[in-house]
Amino acid sequence: ILILNKSARVIHMLSKPAKKPSKSILRKRVDTLASKYYRDKTPYCEAEGLDTDVRCGGGLQWAHIFSRGIIHMRYEPYNNLVLCASHHFYWTHHPIEWTRFLEKHYPERLQLAEQQRYKIEKLDYQHWLDYFNN
Repeated sequence: ILILNKSARVIHMLSKPAKKPSKSILRKRVDTLASKYYRDKTPYCEAEGLDTDVRCGGGLQWAHIFSRGIIHMRYEPYNNLVLCASHHFYWTHHPIEWTRFLEKHYPERLQLAEQQRYKIEKLDYQHWLDYFNN
């Protein structure tokens, strides 16, 4: 925006207000921060040393008890685990074994996630940005 004086000379130039980032941009930012946050907080595979048919291997990954698609639970601590790539891949393709593993080793997280999954709640990306940045 230009501010002109009477003789049409530019006195001052105002910049446009910054656009608010889209939900997809915010989601990507929060996903990146959340992944780093949880992997830093738990720098090991949470299935390591437990009786599983899979050997640990590969880098650490941010995993979810219930799908990331259940948006309101996406970043909640009770819905997250840190797994090595081998365990994450295996359980992604073997959901029955995944459920049995959770029932045996993380029953309280599974129960919390089950109780919260049908809740209708709008996700506040700014809250999670602040949470993971502190």
